[in-house]
Amino acid sequence: MLITSLFLAQHLFLSKRYLIALTLVLMLWVPFALDRLIQSWQSKETPAWLLPLVLSLMVIASLGGIFDFGYSKAYMRRAGDWLAANVPPSATLYSNDYQIMYYSQHFGNDIFQKVKEYNDPSILREGRWKNYDYVALRLDRKALVEKADVLQEIAPAPVQVFRNKRGDQVVIYKIAGTMEG
Repeated sequence: MLITSLFLAQHLFLSKRYLIALTLVLMLWVPFALDRLIQSWQSKETPAWLLPLVLSLMVIASLGGIFDFGYSKAYMRRAGDWLAANVPPSATLYSNDYQIMYYSQHFGNDIFQKVKEYNDPSILREGRWKNYDYVALRLDRKALVEKADVLQEIAPAPVQVFRNKRGDQVVIYKIAGTMEG
């Protein structure tokens, strides 16, 4: 738990894979707590409704592991994989999303410094995106409307667009006048 907490404090980011060990450690107390709850329920120390409620909540929580609720973020992985396969290592890439930067395999160990620099919204507003060969933007439906003028200035048509069912998308542009790749 200490290592996970230190990583979170240092990078202000946690991925699901970092939480697996923490979850396994915290799950050690579950069978003991359930055993205690069953014993106290059988001896009538706890209300009659408590054990069925706890068991129902456990079943409901486990359904998230079987069924996929919510909108998929697989489009971000596909966009990052596309960038890794199609953007030359010598080309410069700007992205406003950490996960896309990670999956693009373009930043190496500098990713944590770059993500702080690239999260500055003035890069788009002030036109500093022109310094890059490729621009990959993660946009939700609201951002598409707000940034429509900037997106038209970048390029009339993106090279690739990856989206989910909700309308969130990753739009990839190759900046005109940059190196061929």
